[in-house]
Amino acid sequence: MCELNVKVSARRWTSTLGVSIALVSCLGLGLAGCGKSPQGPSKTAGTPPAGTPLAGGGKAVAEPGAAKPAAAGAEAGAAQGAAAAKPTAGAAPGAKAAGTPAGGAKVRVRQRGMPRATLNRLLAAIDEPVFWRQDTNGNGLPDADEISVLWHPDSLGSAEDWARFTTGTRLTPEWRRVWNRARLVKAGGWPWRGLDDAELARRKAVVRELEQGRPTLIATDLTKEAAHVRAFAGHMAKAGRYIEVLYRRQLGSLGLDKQIPPRDLPSLAIYHRNQGPWCQAPETEKDATCHGVPSMPKRRSGLYPLSLQLRDPWFCEHLAKRPDAKALFAPFVAVQSAAPVKPAAKPKPPKPAVAAKGEKAGKGAKAGAKVAAKAAAGSGAKVVKQAKIQPLGRKAAAKWTRSAELKAVPYPKAFPDETAAIARELDAAAKAMQADPKEAPLVAYLKAAAAAFRTNDWFSADEAWSKMAGSSSQWYVRIGPDETYFEPCSRKAGFHLVWARIDPGSAAWKSKLEPKKDALEALVAQVAGAPYKARSITFHLPEFIHIVLNAGDSRSPTGATVGQSLPNWGPVAEESRGRTVAMTNLYTDPDSVESLKAQSAALFCKDTWAQLTFDDGPQTMSTVLHEAGHNLGPSHAYKVEGQTDDERFGGPLAATLEELKAQTMALHFNPWLVKQKLITQQFGRAAWLRDMAWAFGHISRGMTTSNGKPKAYSQLAAVQLGLLHQGKGMVWKAKQLAANGKDTGCFEADFKAFGVAVDDMAKQVYGIKARGDVKAAKALVKRYVSEGTAFAKLRDTIRERWLRAPRATFVYGLRY
Repeated sequence: MCELNVKVSARRWTSTLGVSIALVSCLGLGLAGCGKSPQGPSKTAGTPPAGTPLAGGGKAVAEPGAAKPAAAGAEAGAAQGAAAAKPTAGAAPGAKAAGTPAGGAKVRVRQRGMPRATLNRLLAAIDEPVFWRQDTNGNGLPDADEISVLWHPDSLGSAEDWARFTTGTRLTPEWRRVWNRARLVKAGGWPWRGLDDAELARRKAVVRELEQGRPTLIATDLTKEAAHVRAFAGHMAKAGRYIEVLYRRQLGSLGLDKQIPPRDLPSLAIYHRNQGPWCQAPETEKDATCHGVPSMPKRRSGLYPLSLQLRDPWFCEHLAKRPDAKALFAPFVAVQSAAPVKPAAKPKPPKPAVAAKGEKAGKGAKAGAKVAAKAAAGSGAKVVKQAKIQPLGRKAAAKWTRSAELKAVPYPKAFPDETAAIARELDAAAKAMQADPKEAPLVAYLKAAAAAFRTNDWFSADEAWSKMAGSSSQWYVRIGPDETYFEPCSRKAGFHLVWARIDPGSAAWKSKLEPKKDALEALVAQVAGAPYKARSITFHLPEFIHIVLNAGDSRSPTGATVGQSLPNWGPVAEESRGRTVAMTNLYTDPDSVESLKAQSAALFCKDTWAQLTFDDGPQTMSTVLHEAGHNLGPSHAYKVEGQTDDERFGGPLAATLEELKAQTMALHFNPWLVKQKLITQQFGRAAWLRDMAWAFGHISRGMTTSNGKPKAYSQLAAVQLGLLHQGKGMVWKAKQLAANGKDTGCFEADFKAFGVAVDDMAKQVYGIKARGDVKAAKALVKRYVSEGTAFAKLRDTIRERWLRAPRATFVYGLRY
């Protein structure tokens, strides 16, 4: 097996002092001839050689940062910039520097600081792996002990990565260059001179996309741990980087970064944050001008033939009607062409991808993009011409898809280089942890997971993983393919990594709920009705974990999963032996809490808002109940007339219903716990209100993606709020001031009616799942998700007020 390329391309200049002098003026922010940073290429210890061929052609790219806006013309830019500004190399963060903004006027950057949140937003926008944690001494400037170096395409969190920016007592010249770059953007804006109207609109939209995220740090310092733990951390950091690339292959986005114009740093930041060039924030997701590359290729999946996706807009529906649908829709396979598929109309041969000057064209840049208008001088990108494949009508598309010769290819064969590289890192991580006898369960799982990346035997890995529950290990690791929401048919499992520390605080909730599992299952069965019957419950109750690193499908552009129950398939799932976790160190930072206070005060009435608490106790309980709910009642593996929920409802609707069921259980079990005297009524009501705030957040994101795919959490939130609004549990007071004293119109909770409405909700939702009632499911979702209704207008109000604050974009400050 070939070594997987983890090359870091020329992000940083190998330069002399002259280039450093040019930097503050050029900044690498879009001016012709400017590069991004005046140091040599970043280095990663132990990385394999570059340029290894991948299956299907092209070069393996194991790091998302492997294709950067090149520093083409850096020498010319150095001369240009030197004339504009001449700061001393390695000057203090407050050093004066001049630059040229979009309007052409010079901007003087004065010797003063900027708000911490503003700096972190700008550092993210110029795609730098560094974060200002806190202003401990209150001097308004970052100090050496106040910054964190981030896990990032250019950084793994090693000592070498940290040394680029801080010695621990002093900030380095590299930090000062980055600081000055951010300061000049704040002072003069983005330098977008010379761009045509279309390219200018695209870049402005990309910045609007970025501004909807608020960089939020999850920091983990392992430098004082034993040597074997630090070695383990290094291998997990590398495995996470490979997972990112593997996931981008599944998304169909790998290689599209090579179309990003040189020095267009916000577009590169979008590609890294979103794991592809497609905008995903609520205000720009459906903006036709928002895209990370000028050619604006449509969304695609790397799990189905591209020709199938382009020709048949309904390919998921039509694949489900093929005789081999079960094999093609298996969760751990990619669908590939078994033979050349004859197109309905022969397209012209595609021309080779044309890269920006000084760069190599990438394989990933060739597929699926339409011919774009040539970017004007200053954009730095050239057009990538491609064959056009026109979509067929529904009937013709159905016929074409039925006759297509397709095959199901196991993941290790579909993605051999990435899976092999991850297996190697997991084996190395297991070897490191063998030094601690208490970590034997973790070692066994790492070895089993490594084997699964080679053999596709994920069920054996699940067995080893399940046995970690309740062990003495201090770590939680889940690596492999699991959730399906990311792909158009909601059938294929996406690769991800969740690496965390076990939080001992989970013991309290386990002791409360462990004796009640069978009683909760009996309650669900009674409400759901026939044909569902209560089962013997053996699942593990939720563990609390502190996230260290999320990668791949677990790393969202904004927000993060706060609870999860896995696996979704196989004996461990079917026998309820899976593991459920609640992530307890997310949204607990002061910035997130203040944001939630402002957002909720804009939507709740004063008396209701006063009963809302902002500590993490009620929300954690709700997360625990939600995740436990996935293991109760008619779950993912439950069958009606021999059909699983995916087969009966279809992937997207099945996903929405399963999440709706789990969140309904979070609401429904709440008063039951009060009756059992496990929580107080006040605590239960606070949890209900936090659930409503959670629903507001998901409603604000819109009901569908840009390509029309349902958003499971958004739609379940709309259904729940709609039922509670209809049942008078959440009453809209149109003329009453909200708790913030500014907005007119607010929600008031009537807790007695709330409880009655929740009981009715549980009867409907559990019953739909128990009976496999497709008609009732579609009607329920349509009632509260449809546009043009009075409730849809209320959703619009929620969206407008909630989106006033940017969402958390979690970044990971790893150090080992």
